[in-house]
Amino acid sequence: MVADPDRYAAFNDTAVEQLGRLVLRDLTITGVVQLLARDRVRGGHVEAHNIDIVAADARSYNHWPKGYGVEVIPGAFTLWNQQACQSAL
Repeated sequence: MVADPDRYAAFNDTAVEQLGRLVLRDLTITGVVQLLARDRVRGGHVEAHNIDIVAADARSYNHWPKGYGVEVIPGAFTLWNQQACQSAL
């Protein structure tokens, strides 16, 4: 997979309810990989094996983890569940 280092090389559609089973295996990638569970996404299974990211720059994206007075720049490979935890009452 090849994209400019500051562009997404792989990402998911957050308008679908399920990611299904997503397996990334034996990939050499230039660009950012970002898989997010937010918006309509409610489930899925992601596996990543032997991923080599040659170059990536995620600093220009606005999806940054924030909390406790800290902001974190996402990395070249980000797998992030942004769904609120739901507990049974």
